[in-house]
Amino acid sequence: ACRGAKAAIRGAKRAGSGAVIGAGAGVTKDVPDYALEVGCPAKVIKKRFSETKIQELIDSKWWEEDLDVIKRMNNE
Repeated sequence: ACRGAKAAIRGAKRAGSGAVIGAGAGVTKDVPDYALEVGCPAKVIKKRFSETKIQELIDSKWWEEDLDVIKRMNNE
């Protein structure tokens, strides 16, 4: 997950893989995988990818691969 400046995370247990939390957001609940969450209180305004693509990314476990493998995956 990526967190913007002055984002406050209180009460949330998990920021999902690939999630983006906007600057100044007030997060009170878990953030789903690959979601863009903004505001105070924070809410999901969109998903970065379709649900199908999100599941493909999670299933691929790309973060466990070598950088060269990831680069090849990106070019496919």
